[in-house]
Amino acid sequence: MVTITYFDYFTNTVKFLQVFASHDYTYGSGYVSSLWGYVSRGLYSSKPDVYGALRTVDLTFPGAIERQAYPAMLGWVLAYMDFGVVGVIFCGLVVGVFNKAIYTFYLQNKDNLFLFSWMIQVGGGLYFYPQHGELYLLIWYYIQQKFFIYRFLPKRLNVT
Repeated sequence: MVTITYFDYFTNTVKFLQVFASHDYTYGSGYVSSLWGYVSRGLYSSKPDVYGALRTVDLTFPGAIERQAYPAMLGWVLAYMDFGVVGVIFCGLVVGVFNKAIYTFYLQNKDNLFLFSWMIQVGGGLYFYPQHGELYLLIWYYIQQKFFIYRFLPKRLNVT
């Protein structure tokens, strides 16, 4: 039973909301700290163990990070921790606009295989966290466009 509740997004999110009720909003520091996800611990050994969305886990389940336990929560908890309901709504709007832009760009370039891959990977996400790989995907897309597509594939893929 303990294993099932470990992966129960809803129960863990409710527990977070109960614990967080006695705390103040962090006003963006959670999202800013997410950028630590791009720093290698090998390059910077003082990198914190708790950053980004892990801050919500650390607050809700003290000591879980040290035990390398990361109970699952719904994706909007970091936005709520930073700005409350307004943060959740704003995050949803940003994600919606971002996904729509990627999808529209794909529709204008349907013959681009790598753009299709990028649209599926990024556009399929429901929440935007800088540490979840969106920046990596953007960089990977750029590398694919500059090096792989023009060297190994014809200019236009003729798919019938």
